[in-house]
Amino acid sequence: MEDGKLIKYCKKGESKYQRALLDKYSAQLMGVARRYAYDNSEAKDILQDSWIKIFKALMSENYKEEGRLIGWMSRIVINSALKSKAKNEARIVKIERIKNASIDHDEPTVVDSMTVNSILKIIDNLSPPSNQVFKLFVVDGFRHKEIAELLGIAESTSRVHLTNARIKIKSYFPNFQELINTK
Repeated sequence: MEDGKLIKYCKKGESKYQRALLDKYSAQLMGVARRYAYDNSEAKDILQDSWIKIFKALMSENYKEEGRLIGWMSRIVINSALKSKAKNEARIVKIERIKNASIDHDEPTVVDSMTVNSILKIIDNLSPPSNQVFKLFVVDGFRHKEIAELLGIAESTSRVHLTNARIKIKSYFPNFQELINTK
């Protein structure tokens, strides 16, 4: 079913269509939540909170159908994830330092054999402001102005955090420029 019809019936509170919307976009939004979460459990919590916000916004007519539905929902997930990170920063246990592991920088097969989760662990190992800016800029394509608004920092601070993140990641993979999007 097309998004316009789903939204129309979701606004009327019809659970069948709310379920259809949830089924249609949950996997994609889980991917967004996972990028910002410490683990899958936290990502599930973020996604659940986001769905509640999405349906509340639809019911209160906050969604104006001006842009793409998935973009609007992704923004809600990202905002929920960032708020969750801020609230739970004290309880998050640091992941074992990747730099302590012996990585042979000359073998491109190390990067080729890495899973998404192992790459996320490296990114999560960065300091919280830097890893959030890196994910928002490189993975989600936000501009520094948007990142600054989301995180409540200056644009120049966003740029500094991105540079710091790239330098740190580059130290793990000096020959793998595509990973850090330096173009």
